[in-house]
Amino acid sequence: MKKRKGKIMGNNLKKVLVFLFCFSLVIGLIGCGGSSSGKIDGSDDSTPKAAAENKASGGSTETESSTDGPVEFTFWYPLGQNVLGNMKQYGENEVFQWAGEKLGVNVTFLHPVQGTEQEAFSLFFASDNLPDFIYTGGNLMYVDGPESAVEDGYFLDLTDLANEYCPNYMAVVNSSDDLKKLTVTDNGIRWCFNFIYEKGRKGNFGPVIRKDFLDAVGETVPVTYDDWTRVLTKFKNDLNIEAPVFIQYGDGDYSLNDWTAGFYTAKDFFAKDGKTATYGPLEDGYKDYLDLLAGWYKDGLLDQNFSIRNNVTPDDDLVFNDKIGGWVTFASWTGTDYYPSRGATNPDFNLVAAPIPAKKAGDERHLRNEDLQINSMQIAVSAKCQNIPKALEWMDFFYSKEGTQAMNYGLHEGKTYDVQPDGSLKWGEYITANPDGMTMTEARGYYTSNNAFYENYNRVSDTWKEVQKESQQTWVASKDDWVMPKGVNMTAEENQEFSSIMTEIRTYVVEETVKTIMGISSTSFDDFRNQIRSMGIERATEIYQTALNRYLSR
Repeated sequence: MKKRKGKIMGNNLKKVLVFLFCFSLVIGLIGCGGSSSGKIDGSDDSTPKAAAENKASGGSTETESSTDGPVEFTFWYPLGQNVLGNMKQYGENEVFQWAGEKLGVNVTFLHPVQGTEQEAFSLFFASDNLPDFIYTGGNLMYVDGPESAVEDGYFLDLTDLANEYCPNYMAVVNSSDDLKKLTVTDNGIRWCFNFIYEKGRKGNFGPVIRKDFLDAVGETVPVTYDDWTRVLTKFKNDLNIEAPVFIQYGDGDYSLNDWTAGFYTAKDFFAKDGKTATYGPLEDGYKDYLDLLAGWYKDGLLDQNFSIRNNVTPDDDLVFNDKIGGWVTFASWTGTDYYPSRGATNPDFNLVAAPIPAKKAGDERHLRNEDLQINSMQIAVSAKCQNIPKALEWMDFFYSKEGTQAMNYGLHEGKTYDVQPDGSLKWGEYITANPDGMTMTEARGYYTSNNAFYENYNRVSDTWKEVQKESQQTWVASKDDWVMPKGVNMTAEENQEFSSIMTEIRTYVVEETVKTIMGISSTSFDDFRNQIRSMGIERATEIYQTALNRYLSR
């Protein structure tokens, strides 16, 4: 089949050439990690045998390495230094080392420099040189959609192969009608391994505010937008806080709607009333949102550098040195421990959750960090992988009982995990109070897996203090019934047309939103909406609605 040329998002030629040069150096220099002698109790009786015959076109049918050493694979996986710690690459993680020895596999992880993930992801398709495993999801998606990535010969079609080589993964998927629905396209194409939550996961991300700052200015946790304006003004005037609140918009992350939800709109598409595809920036509430943030920016309440910061959470310097009062983050990062353990200098540091802001107290909100059965991340396998059966065996192992336990709790009873009287497991002191001085994030990244492929989220929430549990409860008090379901997907043809429309619209909306907030736009909101309509938003909405209807009728 002749390949279509995939579109590259957000790159110019100079960036591509510079990154390609750096990437070639990384490939040449990156090394393999050492081995681990850790053992895990129990044995796995369901690890698949690699078959002798491979049904995938272009893939090798070999199930053993052509040398005496392990089968070598590469895995592109964006990961922050706060997780890697002293590891050069994630292949040094104990569980991956242990599984590699068990299966005769060595996986070298490739980590893009933070802030270059989208450029690096696009380069793979421009160079037609994909690693064996590719992390994808969120903003890191093949522009014409997953079915196109399969049709164009980039991602391996797992529809039949998973049934043959991945009994553990398919047992998980087939355990739930919802998972059956969420893990394939509308045409029934299985194109990836999903990160799945064993028992689901409640929303765990939302607005936070410095409780010690609130105490200092005699305020309580804000509930409404007016409350936030009053509190932030006091932070600025009474405490001289440099950036009273940080709201990220620089890289167009469309999934976070904590600040728009109270205006009954979103930064991108949402499912209004749970069934109607709606483009948020066209809604009247989006003007209210822009007016609010423009006022905050003008009055010095919104971080003056918000437009050039790439991370969803604020830069460490802002947090560590009392330069910021409110932002959005994880429940596990609230309280008095996480940020101080990483370098926050104020001994009174205390971070608490705030409700999703509303126009009036008691108003319902329908958008937040949603409850999940699957994560937004996936792992695709390259269609050009040279040992497909072994690659699928390796992935499938982490959905087995033995592999799942290791990924969630590590390999060392009494150290990385403790067995409870009821037989359940909890993280041990090597994770929660590491004797070598690792942060919990670093220890979790080294001894277990930062994001287990089949995750028991209780491993995280069991470690939470009361303030962290209260943070989650504060956020999930709002509804998530207008969040676009993660299982909605478009056909290759729809995705091509949708992307050709939305790439320009989204660029325009981000640019105009930032200019409006900064007070440098001469465009009225009516003209803003008319411009979006002239760019084809009605057709894009029609396509999204068609895809949503298919999902709802599955």
